[in-house]
Amino acid sequence: MNMIKEDKLGTILLDFNNELNEEYLKAFGYKVGQLLKAMTTGKHAPVSVRGEAEKVKSFAKALGNEIRYIDALLNSSIDNPETMNFRHELEAAIADFEKSTGIKWPVR
Repeated sequence: MNMIKEDKLGTILLDFNNELNEEYLKAFGYKVGQLLKAMTTGKHAPVSVRGEAEKVKSFAKALGNEIRYIDALLNSSIDNPETMNFRHELEAAIADFEKSTGIKWPVR
């Protein structure tokens, strides 16, 4: 019998082709949270993202900006001009994501 190691996550599947309903949105929010947690702690988290190129690109941009903003908060302060710049970039990326997918960004 194989032991499950808690430091290794299974593949996180994000599929923007699925029907938007409450169950999908709840699962999406959970998966994004797991992905951010893995990225900020340095754990391996394989990810598979499916959907139209515009949706996938806007998701990747929002996620990347979210990580940059989190890192800036961890290494500086919220009133640092560079940190505020990351926040503005994140807000723009979130707006683009929400417009292209119709999904509210689950991290606020």
